[in-house]
Amino acid sequence: MAKLAEDIYSKALFDMSVEHGAVDRFASEAALIREALGAEPEWLLLLTHPELSAEEKKDLVENCFKGKVSDDLTGFLVVVTKAKRADRLIQILDKYEKQVREYQRRGTAFVTSAAALSEEQKRALEKKLLETTQYTSYEIHYSVDADLIGGLRIRIGDRLVDSSIRTRLDEMKKCLMNMRIMH
Repeated sequence: MAKLAEDIYSKALFDMSVEHGAVDRFASEAALIREALGAEPEWLLLLTHPELSAEEKKDLVENCFKGKVSDDLTGFLVVVTKAKRADRLIQILDKYEKQVREYQRRGTAFVTSAAALSEEQKRALEKKLLETTQYTSYEIHYSVDADLIGGLRIRIGDRLVDSSIRTRLDEMKKCLMNMRIMH
């Protein structure tokens, strides 16, 4: 299966940051670039505009970022732009951020409960997540969905743990619907 451009470029950026022993610095600079791109979406349109030459696009990148981020990261942006992948920069930086979080063993969890959790429940949940996963810290996003009736739904990456009463009731319903009634 062919790798997506953002996978290739984000891995190259990550490998470069590890090789230079500058994962934290690159991550903060990448976040700065990501923020700038999000604030000025027209800028990406310039980098992908067919009437601008490769040299003009290179100058645009260097004028915007030289001195604000490291030469390594500026060079990376130039390479991505010259390869005509500037339209994927935000996705590349998003994937890079995920790689850095994994490398630093910082997890992100999305927790949905039927009712708002108390601070004590949140602390106990975070403690349990830290004990049962490879992460050393968590960024946890909480939400409430009364339709769950009770229990929790926890998503970490592509893993989902669903202990909600709603899901259990749905599973029981499916099981009962599939049963054959004997006469």
